[in-house]
Amino acid sequence: MPIFLDDIIFSLQTVGGISVYWAEFLSHINQSDLDVTLLKRTDNKCILSNNLRWHKKVKWEFKIPLKISRILPLLNILPSKSIYHSSYFRVSLQKNICNIITLHDLAGEMGMITGLRRKLKIILQSAAIKKADGIICVSQTTLNSLLAHYPNINPLKTVVIYHGCSESFFCNENKILTTKKQIIFIGGRKDYKNFNICLDAMAQLPDFELLIIGGDNLQLNEIAIIKNKIGNRYSYMKEVKTDVLNQLYNNAYCLFYPTYYEGFGMPVLEAMKAGCVVISCATKAIVEVAGDAAILIDDPKNTKAFVEAILSLNNLDFKNALINKGLVRAKMYNWDNHFNQTIAFYKKMHSLKFS
Repeated sequence: MPIFLDDIIFSLQTVGGISVYWAEFLSHINQSDLDVTLLKRTDNKCILSNNLRWHKKVKWEFKIPLKISRILPLLNILPSKSIYHSSYFRVSLQKNICNIITLHDLAGEMGMITGLRRKLKIILQSAAIKKADGIICVSQTTLNSLLAHYPNINPLKTVVIYHGCSESFFCNENKILTTKKQIIFIGGRKDYKNFNICLDAMAQLPDFELLIIGGDNLQLNEIAIIKNKIGNRYSYMKEVKTDVLNQLYNNAYCLFYPTYYEGFGMPVLEAMKAGCVVISCATKAIVEVAGDAAILIDDPKNTKAFVEAILSLNNLDFKNALINKGLVRAKMYNWDNHFNQTIAFYKKMHSLKFS
């Protein structure tokens, strides 16, 4: 069973949840004895892939500009009865191979994003879903949404495989004590990420500072809005290495993640594993991942509830209880389990197609 994987996500993201997932999966498969070939691109820009020392087979993709190749099916010809698993919504049109995709969310179909971005995502994702022989969903919430929006999909070709969390995230008992009360907001700031509510809450918390991590570079209009609401009580970090992010989580007052839609919510898991309290919304996927180990607000527009949740952490007994719950919860998710379940799914789908 030859396996072919690609790394197009590393050309699309400098860092992000999907590239974290794919880097971890490649790292595990790199240590296996499986027959694996990586289809590589030359326009890689992801900081996570720099740590990957790939020693298995490599085959270079055709040199086509990213803007074109990301909307095309895979052009490389693969051996008959191969597995092809793309890092981001591509499939092979060959009928004699087994296409596997990973479905991270249905933000486009659910109207959580807008404009051209939504149209492109739906086109690419729906085409991949319909062509796929096997679909890995990152949560039960995502699987339920898939079956609701694509009722003709055979449930037998789907599976839920949860993400793991890197061992690079851990609770440091020798935390650096600071006088800052720093709240972390991480990831994109548009659409369903609910960044405006974060700013509204921070405006009512004058003793706290906001650390914004990742997402697109802050634009001048964003900076103006931020300064209008919270003055200079903020800082921004574009790209953060995992060890640095772990330390930031360890030293933070909390992770403020007010998103009102997620397919999984990787930062929630990372923060819990690093001993950082999570304050988020009670969206289905976040509830599924975090359980009772986070403070989850029902109404994503209720600024007062978020402010009260943050201030409730002044009670150290309450805060420490949440930290301990988060540490226990995070142990449920590991990349070894993810890898083993993924390979088992490959074998199952391969057998169903070619037996």
